[in-house]
Amino acid sequence: MIKPQGKQRISKEDMYLNSAENFAYRSTCLKRKYGAVIVKDDAVISTGYNGSPRGFENCCDIGVCPRMQRNMHQGEGYGMCRAIHAEANALLNCSREQTLGADLYLTGINPEDNSIHPDSDFGKHIIPKMLDEGQPMYAWRFDGYWKDVGTIQSYWESNMDLIRTLPEFNLYEDFWKIYTNSDHQPPQYTAPGSKTEEALLSDGCEIYGTVCRSIIGPGVVVEKGAVVKDSIIMAGTIIGENALVDHCVIDEKCSIGKNVQMGVGENIPNEAKPNIYNTGITVLGMNSSVPDGIVMGKNCVIYGRTFPEDYPDGRLESGKAVVREV
Repeated sequence: MIKPQGKQRISKEDMYLNSAENFAYRSTCLKRKYGAVIVKDDAVISTGYNGSPRGFENCCDIGVCPRMQRNMHQGEGYGMCRAIHAEANALLNCSREQTLGADLYLTGINPEDNSIHPDSDFGKHIIPKMLDEGQPMYAWRFDGYWKDVGTIQSYWESNMDLIRTLPEFNLYEDFWKIYTNSDHQPPQYTAPGSKTEEALLSDGCEIYGTVCRSIIGPGVVVEKGAVVKDSIIMAGTIIGENALVDHCVIDEKCSIGKNVQMGVGENIPNEAKPNIYNTGITVLGMNSSVPDGIVMGKNCVIYGRTFPEDYPDGRLESGKAVVREV
């Protein structure tokens, strides 16, 4: 369970992860316990945990798991498993339309001691463990584009791949079209005097400043004199006049004040989560705001509406975070 530090409240993301952990304790599986929470517009719309479908016997009630009886390893004998995944159960409890644009939070715990599963990355933990145990492993050679986006850096890199002149993963291939639902937006607008270079501009965005090597989402406004470089700016965000945004990932509906500088200074890992924020990318959560004139370093994390008093001397040094209620 994620707990607050001192008097500071936990973030909404951590709150939803705590909720998912609580539902994991309802799991009926003897081997793995998972809980899932689906959230949309700051409201929980569905929950679930892994276990048998309604009307079927639960492994925890009969005290027997067919796979455990046969000493099967991960990846073996799933046809014998009675359980449905936690996220699948959560999705079954709501309509497809409800889940569009929603977020899913998933937490797993160890049934033996109720500890959170810390080592669940395929590349770092699961595959090496299987190798150490001598379990059979098989590979399939894939010659197309593939990217693991499990880190901030890899997520940023995969987006930057899209803006190359000849991207390896081409969104415009005639033989493999990609279709998606999108809001009805007016065409993107680039004002006289604005500049765009190696940028992907979504419908409805308005560019009055400069955008270089960046992804700009629907409805984003880059005001006059503002410069956005090597960044991902999601839908509905406003970048104020004469602001500088460099190597940032900014979530939806954020507001960046005038004359703000983001992503400047030394590359110092984040104090709270150095294993996550350590490659120089500054991150803003959904509905966050930064007041006018703030200078912000690298590997910073902003969540929520912030005020001048949150920034001593008008600065946030590299590796620092400000977390406030949205």
